[in-house]
Amino acid sequence: MSKLLTLYEAMYCPPDTYDGPEVDQFYRPWGFTIYRTSYEPAEESDMQWKALIAKIKEQAAAEIDLYARPDVNHIVPRLKELFFIDEQSDPDLLSGKSIPELRVLHLDKARAESAAHSREEYFNQPATWPGPDLFLLADADVLEGVTKDPYFWIKCVYALHDELEKSRPRNSRYRPPSPDGWFRMTTNSIVDLCCDLYDCDWRNLPPEVSIVGGVVLYNGELTGADPANGTSSGK
Repeated sequence: MSKLLTLYEAMYCPPDTYDGPEVDQFYRPWGFTIYRTSYEPAEESDMQWKALIAKIKEQAAAEIDLYARPDVNHIVPRLKELFFIDEQSDPDLLSGKSIPELRVLHLDKARAESAAHSREEYFNQPATWPGPDLFLLADADVLEGVTKDPYFWIKCVYALHDELEKSRPRNSRYRPPSPDGWFRMTTNSIVDLCCDLYDCDWRNLPPEVSIVGGVVLYNGELTGADPANGTSSGK
């Protein structure tokens, strides 16, 4: 199955009580919440944040176009229409927050939204794909990278991470590839990640990584290639 069809299938989520033909209204939005925790120096940080968000949106659309082919062209506009980035940028609430603190904040937000969604729509599934288990993070490292690194990247965080995972032996089949519960990914691999999530659970994430500049990096189908080149997230 093509990546776009995989993604489209993952987005379809009718209520449990529905037993009828496929209906457009039951396709849920796909994308991520992204938290900004760095705000200084103000002018430069604002510029970096805006550039990062613009690049994520631009490359998500470009990734969809990359995987388009005649038999799936009819779903391309719908995929672009339903893509979202939930931008959380509030210095009073988020400045300097650690990843564990963000996990608590994010899950509280997700539970409140889920309760409202379930009451209004009678769904027993997350209102978006891939759901609240993962979120994106733009901290000081990420935003500084917008200026100084040769490619665009973000941090992807597992919201339900158990700190005890760090203590598991590396050869344990229960130990995730990212024992800290987060990994770096290029901004050009949003579609790839959402498709990979359809066929695996978080313990297998990131599914395939390479070492770039001494750090582990997920780059979707282009993992192993130079992320700074023009076909990836290079500037």
